[in-house]
Amino acid sequence: MDEETQQQQVGRHWGSGPFAVWETLSRRGEQASCDALMEGAENLLVKAVSRWRDDQPRALRYLHVASKLPFDDNERVLPAAAMADFMLFSMITDELEDCAEGDESWLDAALRVLARAEAGARFHIRDALVSIDQEYDLSTRENRRLRAAVESIPPRPELGQRSDLDPRQLHVELALVMESCVAYQEELGRMLDEGTD
Repeated sequence: MDEETQQQQVGRHWGSGPFAVWETLSRRGEQASCDALMEGAENLLVKAVSRWRDDQPRALRYLHVASKLPFDDNERVLPAAAMADFMLFSMITDELEDCAEGDESWLDAALRVLARAEAGARFHIRDALVSIDQEYDLSTRENRRLRAAVESIPPRPELGQRSDLDPRQLHVELALVMESCVAYQEELGRMLDEGTD
């Protein structure tokens, strides 16, 4: 695409006034800043999960840093809160997508973790499962099992939608999500061992 065509497209999208190009650059800068915050949060949370069992003090330090990342004005979220929500959801859906038709091991593991989770963590697992129920075409049996498991857990705003948490409160919520992620991985491992015995 030549320079003149690019400028025409910019003009159509942002207007053709004297500040049109600067407005475009400003928006690109905002997006880059947003991307950097989200990537930083994701990196810290991945490190925290990887150290959760063998070096929890270090894992908690990663969460401490993540909980202090600034509010993302562009996306209107706390980056670590949004990425923690996404991490647990993705961990479960990755397993769901890898399962053959009729294989409910992804849900078996999630429901076992939900049954043993402490009160605060149950909200996060519930939110992930409700989102999966809404976004995936589950079988009738999976729908029934999932909904029965979460119906007694009252809804509350998802972590990624909360902007009212101070760093200390966010740190506590992040730790609950990290524990849930690790517990889910461990449960999948146990189920695999059970299946090979």
